[in-house]
Amino acid sequence: MTYPSSLKDSIRPFDSMTLIHPSACLAVSAKWYEFPQKFEWLAKKGFALEYTPDIHNLDSIPKQIDPFLSRGIRVRYHAFFPGYEIGNTHAHKAEDAMNLHFRMIDLIEGRGEQVVTVHVGLTPDIETDKHRTTENLGRLVQYGKQKGITVSLENLKKGPTKNPETVLNLAEQTGASITVDIGHAVSCMDDGNCNFKIFRMIELFAPHIIEVHYYEKETNRHHAPTDMTILGPIVDRLRTTKCRWWTIELESHTEIIKTQDLLFDYLVSTQKQGNRP
Repeated sequence: MTYPSSLKDSIRPFDSMTLIHPSACLAVSAKWYEFPQKFEWLAKKGFALEYTPDIHNLDSIPKQIDPFLSRGIRVRYHAFFPGYEIGNTHAHKAEDAMNLHFRMIDLIEGRGEQVVTVHVGLTPDIETDKHRTTENLGRLVQYGKQKGITVSLENLKKGPTKNPETVLNLAEQTGASITVDIGHAVSCMDDGNCNFKIFRMIELFAPHIIEVHYYEKETNRHHAPTDMTILGPIVDRLRTTKCRWWTIELESHTEIIKTQDLLFDYLVSTQKQGNRP
């Protein structure tokens, strides 16, 4: 496969992110089935990895991740487990989901960035119990702490965690951090499913934000921005938080490079204009 080059080949992702903060990092989602081609391309381009493992073969994590960690590539983790709901109204199914998450935490302990993003309400047709969700998320957070791993809850486009107050309450009750998925928030508003503004969401989440998932919107897939009309003001708000890890959640290599370039250009232009928060 031939991979595209950026028009700004001399600019590495971490160079652009220093305009947010000297320690800020730009990652790209890397799913288990994209190994090794996309992983190698991302490493060559200087991106960090946001790794999603094979739900049916978590034991493959060391094989896929360790070679990149040994080369100094930074890695965080994404527990994308559709069908495995920690707040499931069926107790035994909820426990199956918990055991899957526990197993992943065991396998990532000591490997790369000790942060894993989890979900509540990922599968819309699985009914969840509020009390069980809170209890089990708290168990995950505590188990992670024992291993030195931070558990972070992502806002979704649908389900209970489309509501920022639900996400915030869960974070405050359990000690979980928060992963802000911009595309989910924007799409939720566009579909008329949410009655909040993303800027208010960022304000509510600010003390807890540990990661950003960066793309413009979601339909049956994730879409890259064509300009910074929508994302620019959101970037400005996020730059005022302490978040230092931004993940471009796109599959197309061309869209990844274009999104990086748009972000870089925007950060440079606002810096020159003296608009940096």
